[in-house]
Amino acid sequence: MIEDKEHQWHDGFPVLPKGLTVIPWLVWAVLIGLAIAAVFYSAKVKADPLFEGEGQGVKIVLYNEPCKLDAVSNLPYRLTWEEKGQISEGCFAPRKDVDAIVAYFASDKSVALIPVSIFHKVIGA
Repeated sequence: MIEDKEHQWHDGFPVLPKGLTVIPWLVWAVLIGLAIAAVFYSAKVKADPLFEGEGQGVKIVLYNEPCKLDAVSNLPYRLTWEEKGQISEGCFAPRKDVDAIVAYFASDKSVALIPVSIFHKVIGA
């Protein structure tokens, strides 16, 4: 009896359909991996409040999303300032050398230096 030596290498392995090679399977694996990574990354990108501080009728919330104000390029993160029901959007950057947050608000073009000590971490947001 003559043995089929051409197909001996895949004994015990599933046989690929005729015409398919390993490359399409790798492409599908990469695409599926990218889709899974995109799902996990998009969950991480969600803009959650990181820290908030309150005092004298003002509530300040610091977010982990980029600042959306076009006028600012050196303050990379978003913050909101809520006072008497009015919410102002702004940008901030931490300043470790002075233990404060530098904030800019486009609505009135004001700059604020806010001490880090008033903030606490937001849990469960």
